[in-house]
Amino acid sequence: MDVYALDIEALSRIAGVQEQELLEGFQHDATLNVSGNLVAHHDHVQPPEKFNGFLVGVDQLVLHEQSPTETTALLPTHKKPLSAKSKLKMAVRTIGRLQITAKHAVERRKAKFLQEIDPTAFTFTLPAPAPSLKTPRNAYLIPVPDEEKEYILAVPELTTGTTKLEIEAPLLHESMVRRISHLPTDITHVSVETVYENGKDHVMHVQLVVEKKVPFVGYLLLISALVTISSLGAALDLQEGVDPFIKLFWRTAASIVGFAPFAIYSVHMYGWPNWTSNLVLQFLFCCVSYALFLMTFLWSLNHTSIGHAYIFNNCHSLLIVFAKFFTGQQVLAFEAVGSLLGIAGGVVTTMDHTETQSASVVPPSWQGDVVALIGAVGGVFYLLSAKKLRAEIDVFLFMTLLFVVTLFLHFPVFYLLNIETKFWSMDRNIGLFGWLKSDRIGIEMYLVFVCTIIGTMGYISVMKYFDPIVVSVVMLLEPVLATAMGVIVGVDSIPGILTWIGGVLVIAGTCLVILAANKKTEAHDATVAIKQTPAARHTPVYSCTVSKRHRP
Repeated sequence: MDVYALDIEALSRIAGVQEQELLEGFQHDATLNVSGNLVAHHDHVQPPEKFNGFLVGVDQLVLHEQSPTETTALLPTHKKPLSAKSKLKMAVRTIGRLQITAKHAVERRKAKFLQEIDPTAFTFTLPAPAPSLKTPRNAYLIPVPDEEKEYILAVPELTTGTTKLEIEAPLLHESMVRRISHLPTDITHVSVETVYENGKDHVMHVQLVVEKKVPFVGYLLLISALVTISSLGAALDLQEGVDPFIKLFWRTAASIVGFAPFAIYSVHMYGWPNWTSNLVLQFLFCCVSYALFLMTFLWSLNHTSIGHAYIFNNCHSLLIVFAKFFTGQQVLAFEAVGSLLGIAGGVVTTMDHTETQSASVVPPSWQGDVVALIGAVGGVFYLLSAKKLRAEIDVFLFMTLLFVVTLFLHFPVFYLLNIETKFWSMDRNIGLFGWLKSDRIGIEMYLVFVCTIIGTMGYISVMKYFDPIVVSVVMLLEPVLATAMGVIVGVDSIPGILTWIGGVLVIAGTCLVILAANKKTEAHDATVAIKQTPAARHTPVYSCTVSKRHRP
């Protein structure tokens, strides 16, 4: 059998994790070291003199084709018959989505070769990478002697001099992840599995299995973001006598001031992104969606209760779940149940029209609820487009430019809604620079450095550990905290029994979604990362020996 190379950079991008975290995940099962010395056959420029790494076992997934009389909705019988290769690729993809079709029965064969061999008696050769390659780091699938279709994986050692990827300019995802944070990894185990169809011509396919568990810091960041963002509504309502759109203008302008130093540093260190026409259009669409999301939220704060404004404006989480259903994407059971509980909680809460006890308290209203729900639609498009743009634009530069465009989008809104403003004025109620007044700037600094940097950036950071749907559903907890904070500062009334019941339902749904996200296993079709190596007679090779691995 042939030796296959697995491009580590490609594996890293397929799994969406840093190369260093990927290799650390492989190490968890490693019990044997491998050391190889270069045996050169040519006089040209030589590859690295040594290969140092470790060996891990590779499980096998054997696909046994079922009876042709069986039918399945995923593989309807009226379609043209697929080739063996096409059927195998389809099976690999469905395994990657954790869905098994009736067309194939899957047999898992656990790797056992490394547990049975004598390390001192096992030697093999590995093809050396070509010195001209920009990213020569490969892992190698090595055939097991006298074992049909069984492989072991030789992974290069994680060392200081080799962990940094040389990424070309368009491939910014890894560098973005590195620059955003240095949070601890959530990867607990990484493995590779070979996939082939029993009785068919052997075509190598692999899937990369990544097991994750959210660390404590992930929950800490999520709670911090939740608490700080929940205080946003109460802080904004303290700005009495100010139109909600002027409030948003003030917060946006102050956020530009707060984020600008980080954006300038980002451009200085890493340069501008490659602004293609498609990227510009995506960014502008994201800005409009973001403006709709926030503007409707602030308008609803003046026309319904704080709790209702938060619940309906954060309905983007439920809309995302419905979109996944309608587009055929997998939705976990706890995600579905949690979302339904969130809907039920929102409906129950809207039935609460408790008598208000203060003129400064805004009572619930259906008009404010509807506008907040419209904002949730903008929130869906904002989250989806922002997720894509973050792979192309540094997060601090992205947020600064987002605030700049949003700032200019205020002016047509001021005109259409006939909102009185004074452009070059620090008037405390209608001046566009009124947030600089001594009695206003304290609130604005809180909005920027607590609500935006800790809250918004906290939500962005926990995307390392949680899927967007998890963060989105967690946002449904904001009304509970927001209402409590509103009561404390005197801008909201003590809620009635229906609000308490609805809040409990939302909390229960959120807990289910978080529980489902605590541990997860991701399976990725990594076939595109396979590279067949040249024959040993055509390339330099490493002569490798094996030894026991001592764990720290």
